[in-house]
Amino acid sequence: MKELLGSLGSYPPYFRRLGEINRQGVLVGTPELSPLEVGAVRRLLVDGARLIDVRPVDEFAAAHVPGALSIPLRPVFASWLGWLAPHDRPLVVVRGADQDPTEIAWQAAKIGYVDLAGELVGGMDAWTAAELPTTTTRLVGPDEVSGPVLDIRQEPEFVSGHLPGAQHVELGDLPSRVDEVPQAPLIVMCGHGER
Repeated sequence: MKELLGSLGSYPPYFRRLGEINRQGVLVGTPELSPLEVGAVRRLLVDGARLIDVRPVDEFAAAHVPGALSIPLRPVFASWLGWLAPHDRPLVVVRGADQDPTEIAWQAAKIGYVDLAGELVGGMDAWTAAELPTTTTRLVGPDEVSGPVLDIRQEPEFVSGHLPGAQHVELGDLPSRVDEVPQAPLIVMCGHGER
């Protein structure tokens, strides 16, 4: 295993658990996202659950639950879930009405995330209807970049070219290196705007 992973460069933490996941065999049944009312989601979050918002980046940026982790549902969803989400805490999902809950649950389960507490019934509409706090993230284009820049691309991407003066911390390393990032407004950039 060490030789195999050593040839990858950086890799998601779930790769280290895949051997055991595969040894345990095929998942039996269909993973599901149980419906959770706003009150239940709030209690789970207080108890340490992690909120995963799978809506497209622009929807997340317009309004999201403070502290939510944005991992848009797309073909590489499972990989980024494995990079960023804790595997030892329950996960709660916020999704758009047009996003398939079964697809979300399957992508999570195939990399060993089976502690899915459920999904927020009614999504962000239910959260805002309960008059709970939301926050926004401003999206900017290349012509609007000013001030400190954090480049979260992987090492080979950064080495191939980056903005002068940009600080580099790979997205997958960010949770363990967050203390190295300035605690002030900054521009975060990646290769295509979805990391």
